[in-house]
Amino acid sequence: MVDSKDKEKIKLILGEMKMEAERELPKYFVSEESPRFVRINEGEAVHMEILLKRTLTSETMKTFIPSILLVCFSYATSFFRLPNFFNAAIAANLTVMLTMTNLIKSVLQRLPQTSYIKWIEYWLLFTQFIPFVQVILITSIEWLRNQEELEKLLDKDL
Repeated sequence: MVDSKDKEKIKLILGEMKMEAERELPKYFVSEESPRFVRINEGEAVHMEILLKRTLTSETMKTFIPSILLVCFSYATSFFRLPNFFNAAIAANLTVMLTMTNLIKSVLQRLPQTSYIKWIEYWLLFTQFIPFVQVILITSIEWLRNQEELEKLLDKDL
């Protein structure tokens, strides 16, 4: 049913379908294939389909750019000179993980709930995994370095 206010704006012409409204909306845009006829019921109704797609600029600015910057920050900690900056590297990566967790939470609140995992969720899980691996690698390197130093000390004493 068409609202009485909108009846003035809609003109039905048999065999022709044009959309003269703006295609850009704040969160979505009307795809190029839209609008299209679905079916015409005998004089009662015209069923048409309008396909709305999400704009990627808002997701890029709110999700992808911050997550890429956080991943770069996490990766930069792998160049810290160990063992002098071990605590700083671990603290930086744990902070990145905490920030990524908050980013994931805010993105999941904006997205519609579905039974499947969306690509943006895969991306966010991947970016959450990077600082976790960094923490494990930095800790392993430091542990191996401490083992070497301990062996050197034991060899000196013998």
